[in-house]
Amino acid sequence: QLEELLARVRLEAAEARSEAAAAMAEEVAARSEADEARSEAEAARAREVAARGREEAAGREAAEARARQGAAMAREKALVWQLAALARPAASPPGPLHASAAGGDRPFHAPPSDSDAAAPGVVSCRATTLVQKVAVIREHLGLEPDSSLSAAVAAANERAGLAAE
Repeated sequence: QLEELLARVRLEAAEARSEAAAAMAEEVAARSEADEARSEAEAARAREVAARGREEAAGREAAEARARQGAAMAREKALVWQLAALARPAASPPGPLHASAAGGDRPFHAPPSDSDAAAPGVVSCRATTLVQKVAVIREHLGLEPDSSLSAAVAAANERAGLAAE
């Protein structure tokens, strides 16, 4: 009986050690899973922060692009008006004066008519869009239709005898 009792105690001790080892393995696995979940959560937060940063950078880039586009449009418009002014014939003497409703004299300018067509060698800039005006000015200056606006300004300056900008 003593041997049976001793064998049973040994068996129970072995089972207890086995259960303890299994519990430790489960605990290690649970810690590992928890660490992995924390790592995944931190990575997700880092990806979210990076995505927010990219989104903000894209917004800044878009705003800068809009600002550059606005500045380019303003420069183009200024160049077109400068071209139009350079291509216009020399100013004629002031027209007749008439009394305005506000009580002052100002030059009288008749509305444009068909007879306002340009005389030979004079640019008529009655085009409706800036692109059309630039095309008329380029044609008047003898430039290629696809020449740059800067080239048109330089040609107009040269023709007018002005120094380059």
